[in-house]
Amino acid sequence: MSEIFFKTIKEISGLFKRFFTSEESAHKNGFLQRRNAHVKLIAFLLLIILSISLSELYLLVSVFLTSVILAYASKIKLKEFFSRFLFIPIFSLIVVSPQLFLIQGSSLFSLFGLEITVGGFIYVIRFFMRVLCSISFITLLLMTTCFKDLVNSLSSIGLPRTAAFILLITYRYLVLFFSELHKMLVARESRFLNKNNFRFNWKSTRNLFGSFLIRSLERGENVSLAMKARGGDKYSRTQNSVMNEKDILFLAISLSFTILIGGIEWQIII
Repeated sequence: MSEIFFKTIKEISGLFKRFFTSEESAHKNGFLQRRNAHVKLIAFLLLIILSISLSELYLLVSVFLTSVILAYASKIKLKEFFSRFLFIPIFSLIVVSPQLFLIQGSSLFSLFGLEITVGGFIYVIRFFMRVLCSISFITLLLMTTCFKDLVNSLSSIGLPRTAAFILLITYRYLVLFFSELHKMLVARESRFLNKNNFRFNWKSTRNLFGSFLIRSLERGENVSLAMKARGGDKYSRTQNSVMNEKDILFLAISLSFTILIGGIEWQIII
């Protein structure tokens, strides 16, 4: 059981390490990478609001396909794109799945003696598609924008300087945090031979997390001192690239697409 636990923690730490340190796609010469960070932030906020507002499934599918097309145009491998966020909609599907049986309505089919209703099935699929569309746009924004440029854009639209500074510090430290945890787990796995001794497993677990806690505190102090020594204890916003005609056109198309899909949804509701 402990080995399963350690392997799970190792995989999760490795996943977060790759997530926070992988910015190669943000430096590619793709469509979204060439767009201004402020424009991307506003455009994706519109698309995310649209995603969570839609109820018609075919409209949600069209919005999701839009994110896939944008990912392809930005020279992002679709396998890498889906692997970055697909576990979140799947988890949300598991969480909301009891609604298949709880929502009243006409019976669709029976599963293990429980009646799955038409209303429950539509509700679960709609919820899943909303999460899928929203997370796909968030992932696309993170994969095509450097984190510092994203924080600068948030600061330009009203995010307080203190909050922007905390975000940057958290991001920098999480990279070191998960990198340190992953290295310790790999080192433990390479030195650990007796996997069946419960007492030894429990003792090594205490030692590992105790050592990790001390290292985390020391690393945090070192990061803080290093920043102060370099004059980096205050947040200073850097200037993003200037908007051009293509950026304005992209924003206009995003706004038009949002109005068009929202208008179709509104007409269906009426």
